[in-house]
Amino acid sequence: MTDTQVWLAIASMAVTAFFFRAVFFLVHDRVRLAPWLVRALDYVPPAVMAALVIPELVSFEADRSLPDARLLAGVIAFAAAWFSRNLLVTVAVGMLALWGLAALGLQ
Repeated sequence: MTDTQVWLAIASMAVTAFFFRAVFFLVHDRVRLAPWLVRALDYVPPAVMAALVIPELVSFEADRSLPDARLLAGVIAFAAAWFSRNLLVTVAVGMLALWGLAALGLQ
């Protein structure tokens, strides 16, 4: 591919991505979502968070023995999420737990 074709492909992908995101803002007032869809959308943030975090928690190298600091911090963060129901608290507690366990030498 030539440089022009590469830049044209990048520009067309950017315009397409922008269009699909902008459509929801442009028609937001005119379209009403079904109540079941609105309830289902409440589960998107926890699902995305789980999809990002769980693979990192359960993946480990062959020379490591479980449990390591990531898994223990994940369990602590899960407990914080269960009791607080707050994403910011969950992330903060999980990071503090991970840093604390790493400071104790558990890696």
